Amino acid sequence: MGMRVGNALFGIAVSAILARLLDPENLAYYFLIYSVVTICSNLVRGGQGAAAIRLIAEAEALGRLGRGRQTARFTLFGVLVIALLFSLTYYLYLGELLFTRFFDSPAAMELSGLIAVWIVIVGLRSQIAFIFRGMHAVRLAATFNGFISTLATLVLFLFLYARQATPHLGDVVVFSIAGATIGLLVSLVFLRARLRNFKGDGSIRVSEIGTIAWPLFLIALTNMLLTQGDMVLVGSLFDQRDIAFYGVALRLKGMVVLQMFVLGTVLSPVIAKLYAQKEKLRLEKIMRLVSTLAVVPFALIIIILLLVGESFVAWIFGETYRGAYPILMILLGGLFVSAASGSGQQLMMMTGHERILLPIRVIGGLCAILGGLLAAPGMGIIGVALAFSLSTAGVNIVITLTAKKLTGISCYILAPSYFMNTQNRRAIMQELRGLIRDSLTRGNSKGHRIVDGD
Repeated sequence: MGMRVGNALFGIAVSAILARLLDPENLAYYFLIYSVVTICSNLVRGGQGAAAIRLIAEAEALGRLGRGRQTARFTLFGVLVIALLFSLTYYLYLGELLFTRFFDSPAAMELSGLIAVWIVIVGLRSQIAFIFRGMHAVRLAATFNGFISTLATLVLFLFLYARQATPHLGDVVVFSIAGATIGLLVSLVFLRARLRNFKGDGSIRVSEIGTIAWPLFLIALTNMLLTQGDMVLVGSLFDQRDIAFYGVALRLKGMVVLQMFVLGTVLSPVIAKLYAQKEKLRLEKIMRLVSTLAVVPFALIIIILLLVGESFVAWIFGETYRGAYPILMILLGGLFVSAASGSGQQLMMMTGHERILLPIRVIGGLCAILGGLLAAPGMGIIGVALAFSLSTAGVNIVITLTAKKLTGISCYILAPSYFMNTQNRRAIMQELRGLIRDSLTRGNSKGHRIVDGD
């Protein structure tokens, strides 16, 4: 949890410093580049991240650690190959296409080589984090999927800020790549050490990984429509000032929804393990508890932001970016409804129903883009934010209902009356302590045996 909090706070600090180092035009370019790197690094994983979580967690639950070790190695090598091929294509063709014909950002197009390198580094680093999550090593996953890289980047940017430098966009990208590289190198050292101790029987064929990964890849592709599609749409339709506003709102949204990602990191391998062991009742209790724990602090944060949010945005990023506040609140509204409806997507992905999930995500993504295109001429970036917020909420509700029908497991929040019962509260706290203890024990242990109580 501490690593995730630190990563979020450091990320906001990085963005706040950039808002003071760069003018709004170059900050907008940086946000576009960052979104492109995020999208492409997800694509080069080819669904192998979620596949690694599911296969490694299942292998550990069934005592077939050799199968889990091979899964880690095969998926990491697969991501490396795909990332290199994709980045070469990006450098030769896609970079120019995106930033001259789509975004109209020639300054960013000149950095295509650096962006290609950044994609490879982030793709590999995030795959390693997925592997750690499959091993239930939550602390390591949080540490290497952002924390070290963000901290290193923050130190570099603070150095520039202290010197009162006026860096070019290329300088900022180089420093970001340097921070990501530090995180990747350290994570590789720790992964190698973990795999040495991940011994046991079992094997896996590459075709098995591919069978699971390709529908997950398509789901990841459609997820990008809802999580990054709004930034892409804004980048193609609006000027640099509006792009900068939207980018600021997205950075703050990431900090506000931190607890959702923390709990989600713990939840995915737990779903795969308990479902494989046919403990559906316990799994439902855990999922509904996690959804509730995500919503309660989320609601409090939204209330606070309704009271002082505009001043908070101006304090973090400066008065220039006060206009990001209404965008932030619209985006958070959709995410709040999504959080309250539960983690249906994780449930379907970790239980073998990913192919049914795909058309739901496709339709939701297309509705978001179409709604954004229709709303943009009359409502501007507010219309784009509203379209994507409504689509995010609607899609997650449909997914949760579908997951319930397919698995018989509910994952929406617990009713307030449930907590009024003393026995229920004690059971909740016991289950929560067990879940956290299990995750932290696996993250700290050098071995990989299943701890008592699993």
